[in-house]
Amino acid sequence: MAFDIIALSRKLGLRRGEPQNSPAKQVRKKSKMRITKISEQFAVSPQISVEDVATAAAQGYKTIMCNRPDNEEFGQPSAQTIEAAAKAHGLDFHWVPVSHQGMAPDTLDRFQAVISAENGPILAYCRSGNRCSILWNMSNG
Repeated sequence: MAFDIIALSRKLGLRRGEPQNSPAKQVRKKSKMRITKISEQFAVSPQISVEDVATAAAQGYKTIMCNRPDNEEFGQPSAQTIEAAAKAHGLDFHWVPVSHQGMAPDTLDRFQAVISAENGPILAYCRSGNRCSILWNMSNG
């Protein structure tokens, strides 16, 4: 039984000499960003990737806000990496991290400054989107 290795490679999305888990393969993955719209000007998402920034820009978001501290989880893109991608797509970026241990005293003020500055629609993200939603509820409650 013969099979065509090139056809199989193309079907799997691989290129010649490229391992399946290579960075080049990861870049070609389609966005799996799950956006939850909270209001007309604010939405939340679990952790986004550099590729998701282009999707967010195409969907009309003007600002990305990261509510996740760096190095919270192995392999997570840094806020600086997402910021560079946001700036490359003409988006504003704000880093207002909230750790699992709690918030800094000025966190809510910083969050409110971003959402009240008319730089929306805003896409906020953290590991699951939950901390972003909590900040939104605290700022509107």
